[in-house]
This record gives sequence, C-alpha cells and structure tokens, in this order.
Amino acid sequence: MRPCCAFAAPPRRPTFGAEVIGLHVAPPVTAARLSGIPERPRPVPSEAALWEFYQADFAGLPVTAQVYVGTAWDRIVRTAQVEGADLIVMATRGHDSLSDRILGSNTERTLRRAPCPVLVA
Repeated sequence: MRPCCAFAAPPRRPTFGAEVIGLHVAPPVTAARLSGIPERPRPVPSEAALWEFYQADFAGLPVTAQVYVGTAWDRIVRTAQVEGADLIVMATRGHDSLSDRILGSNTERTLRRAPCPVLVA
C-alpha cells in the first residue's frame, strides 16, 4: 500500500473534531479463480495492519480501519453514506485492473456518486 496523501502541517494542527476512516477494498473472486485457472494471489491487509499504516500518518486523530471485499467505488460510497463522511480522499488511479489504471474508473464512479466532496490526490 502507498498513501495517497499526508498532512504537511505542524504537529499541533487543529483537527476540528476530525476522524480518519482508512478503507481497503479487495477485489471480489473472479471467474478465472472459480474455474480453477491459477491467478496470482493478492494479499489483503488485516484491519490491524491497515490501522497501523494510517496511524503513522494521522497521529493524534482517531483512526478506524475497515477492510471489505467488493467493488471499490461501491464500498467507498456506501461507507461514506453510512459514516456520514464530510470528505473522501482517494488516489487518481487504482491498481485493480488495466482499465482502472488507464481510466481511473473507481475514482470516476466515486466522484459521480459520492454523498460528499471528493479530494483526488
């Protein structure tokens, strides 16, 4: 994993009651995997590992880590709705597929359906 953004403010920055929800969405099982065709395994981080990753960048803020299996844009939008998010921060392109690397389709779909502003870094 690599972070899509980090704070560059001094350690005593105002937090305005902010909390960070770190979200990782692993791709669902593919048809190739169901048919028995070998596929390169993709490691899925545990919530504890994800929490440690985000805690380093967001020290002093409450951090929650959530790991899901599914479609990235859908889980991001649903989590933002359920949690009442004020802002979604995400990368321009993901690494799930060739089309996502070229088009940034998860980012585009999130932008179109998000219940709040989306900061694309």
